[in-house]
Amino acid sequence: MKRLRRRFLSRTVLTFISLTVLCSLFVFFETVREINSDHLLRASEVNNYFIRFPSPASHSAKGAEDAVIFTYLQPVTHYQERGRGLKSFTDLIKSKENHNAQRYNNLTTEGKSLLDCNDVKSIKAGENIGRGYTKTVQKGILRGVEVALKSVQIDNEDIKRCVSNPSAPRSIEECFIFAKYKLAKEIIMLQQLQHANIVKLLGFCWQNELNTDDLKSRGLTMVTELGTELDVLTLVQLPWQERFRICLGLARLLHYLAHSPLGSLFIRDFKLSQFIIVRGEVKLTDFDDVDNEEPRCSADRDCVVRGVAKNRTLKCDNGRCQGVVAATNLDNVCRNVISHVLVPGAPKKLRDYLKEVKQNLRRLTLNTDTLVWNLERVLNLLRSGKHIEPYTRPLNLYKKIVKADFPTLHDYHCSNTRLPGACELAVYNIAEARYECDMDDECMAFVTTKTKLWTGE
Repeated sequence: MKRLRRRFLSRTVLTFISLTVLCSLFVFFETVREINSDHLLRASEVNNYFIRFPSPASHSAKGAEDAVIFTYLQPVTHYQERGRGLKSFTDLIKSKENHNAQRYNNLTTEGKSLLDCNDVKSIKAGENIGRGYTKTVQKGILRGVEVALKSVQIDNEDIKRCVSNPSAPRSIEECFIFAKYKLAKEIIMLQQLQHANIVKLLGFCWQNELNTDDLKSRGLTMVTELGTELDVLTLVQLPWQERFRICLGLARLLHYLAHSPLGSLFIRDFKLSQFIIVRGEVKLTDFDDVDNEEPRCSADRDCVVRGVAKNRTLKCDNGRCQGVVAATNLDNVCRNVISHVLVPGAPKKLRDYLKEVKQNLRRLTLNTDTLVWNLERVLNLLRSGKHIEPYTRPLNLYKKIVKADFPTLHDYHCSNTRLPGACELAVYNIAEARYECDMDDECMAFVTTKTKLWTGE
């Protein structure tokens, strides 16, 4: 009886294992069949528009004359007449900003470099587009050009806290004087600091001490160029080329601040909301918390900058730390921007180099000079095409069709796309476009445009 029971148990176990294996094989082959049927279905749909896509095997056997032929392609004017836009949302913003940039120089009359009170009073003030601790930012229109208006208003947090401070009670008029001093400081600094990554001062008007919402009677108003506020969500959704441009712009800005005419300048309250994007360039727009005072010290141990990965001790000279301001600016840029957006999505040949730059910045072994040098080198590599992967044997052959497009027929989302819902990439040349298409199983063809990025791609 014992032997029979053992045999019965053994047979039961073997039967169960056999059934499990058979079920697994059935599921596997059924999945393969469905995948193949999907590919056949996709191929049948594609063949309605495309003819004879050569495989890698056929490519090696055929000459260069055999190329992919696209059919049912309409001229691009056909889709333009139907109102199809070929520009992405960011391209539309840039075209609008470029239009404003060309007209900024025409805002002032002859003999004036800045807008005066007469000009400011004629600005049509619109909606509030930003609010800080001290200032309110409005959108304005002057002679058809959009500008930004900065002023101190009664509902700003700085005014509220000043009035309600129990230890030092002040009137609203006294609190307004202190807040307007900050705005006046910003105007004076922007007149002395001129850089591609600093917001452009267009003019100002300080006509009285009234504290009203009316632009024509308001005491102090500053006018600057208008941009798009930078935030985390916008930053991470940008294509890598635009994120790299922001990193390079911040590096150039910190280098200028470290060697500015006013000395080494410190951005005390570093936040992304203090920056805007104007025509693709990142620009510092808030200067009321910027100063040039290095920390006091009695010894080197008082001059420690705490980096992301490593601390750095700087020199104490004559009761002041040397270089702490510039090093702290670098650490803030690293923590808030570069650590998160410099490497992801970068070309493969540049990733190791960019990772090394990021790690050195996290360890505070780079200064503003060396950071700018490294990122400028990356820009030169991009402009010279040295970031492209070597690709001498393409998998497919392509035939060029002039003035043709196939919008919406086979759009799909891909990694590093510049346009949500489609696969729009920036490439250096046609060879890189072929490489990107060959490396993507879903890519059946590509369309090139004459649009160039700031890197030349």
